[in-house]
This record gives sequence, C-alpha cells and structure tokens, in this order.
Amino acid sequence: MKTWTRKANAQKAIAKVLEAAPDFIFIEEIEAYETGEDAIKSFAVRVTLDNTETEAEDVRELLGDSATVIALRSAPETVETVEETNAEIDAEIDAEIDAEIDEWLAVTKPAKPAKKDVDPLATLDVFGLGTSKVDAKCPRCGINHFDNGHTTQQDQRDNGLPLLDRQFACLGCGGEWGRKRTTRTFKGRSGSLEGKTFRVVDGVSNPYRFPSKSFEAFAYVQSNPGITFEAFKEAGQRVRTLQEDLKAKRVEAI
Repeated sequence: MKTWTRKANAQKAIAKVLEAAPDFIFIEEIEAYETGEDAIKSFAVRVTLDNTETEAEDVRELLGDSATVIALRSAPETVETVEETNAEIDAEIDAEIDAEIDEWLAVTKPAKPAKKDVDPLATLDVFGLGTSKVDAKCPRCGINHFDNGHTTQQDQRDNGLPLLDRQFACLGCGGEWGRKRTTRTFKGRSGSLEGKTFRVVDGVSNPYRFPSKSFEAFAYVQSNPGITFEAFKEAGQRVRTLQEDLKAKRVEAI
C-alpha cells in the first residue's frame, strides 16, 4: 500500500488522478487516514465510490496500490430474458462499453519514464540521509551535522565565502550533498583578462544590491584576493561585473 508522510499530499495525489476519471465514476469521498504501520507517521488513501463493484474494478486498475477503493452500491442482478434478440443487443452494448473503457485506460495510463542515471546526492535535502534534525546524517561521515555543524550555499554567499559545489556541506568532514551548482560560460570578449590575477582595492565595500549576481561576483573576489581570471570563470562568476569593477577602479589587477 502506497503511503504519504503528509495527509494533504495523500488527498491531492489521488484527487488529481481521479480528475480525469470516466463519466461513469461517481466519487463519494476521498479520505486520507493514518496507517500506523511505521514509526514515522504516514497516511494511506481510501476512495469511496457511488458505483457498483464491477465499475469500481476499473478504478482499482487505474490507481493500483495507491488507494483502497470501496463501492457503495452492489452489482445489479442479471435479468434473464427468453427473447434472444434482446440478449444479443445487450451483449453488443456491453462489448462497446468495454471497448471504450479499454481505450480510455490505454490513453490515460501514464507512460513509464525512461530510465536515466540518478545522482543520489542530488536527491538529499538539508537533513542528508535523515528526515529531521534528530536523525540527520552527513552522507559522507554519517555524523549528525546539526550537532556537528554544517553550512549551506546561501550561508557562503551571505558571508562572502567561496561557494560550494553542492547545496549543503558538513563542517566536520567537508562532505557535500544536494543539487550541484551550475556554472555559466562567458561568451564575451575577455582575452585581455586571461592570465591575470585580481584583488579588491583597499577600503572599497561591495556596491551591489544583495542578493544579485554582481554582489556575488564582487564578494568572491573580495574573499579570494589574488584570484586568477580562469578560476573566477570556473567558479561561474559574472565576468561583466569584474570588467565593470576594473573600469570603476573598485578592483585592480595584480
């Protein structure tokens, strides 16, 4: 049985799937209830239909193990007729309905996503291998980084420190996790800057608005005096800001 950690997410997930349900499906209630199967609170979903058991089977096939489907009405009794023509007509109608249902299920059944390489570190949030501050674990050293100390990409920016390669880092072992930081390739004219090193002129403070790419670029030079142009570009910093700061004499080549 599929479960969710939040009740509201469980309700929304099933409701979204059933929005495209056939016209013959009448939803009486969608209920998320606590399963109590695990130590961590989780919720499963129960969908109640004002339909027959036969019709409910189509919904069960659509939802799989995502919800428990309950039909309120019992299946109608079959009425036998001595008239062969009426039986043939009923059989044809049933066949047409079955064909329409099969066609609808074939169209609406979500296609399996193509397999691709998954970066396991990119799927982790600030808690690392855990789910809360209590059981948080650095994926590299296994220590609770909320006790041991950790930093984030935003912390690095706020303090004018070199940026991380990923979103989070353990201060104990230096291990990083989370999404990788994207770098930009500068396509402008920068030949005159290649091979040079730079520093912020003494007494000059960061003139740019925080947060902005220019603020980040200036802070990067300020916290890395003697940075080479190649290292500046490799860090994904804004080259145009460096050019403007050189022109305004806020930064100088050394």
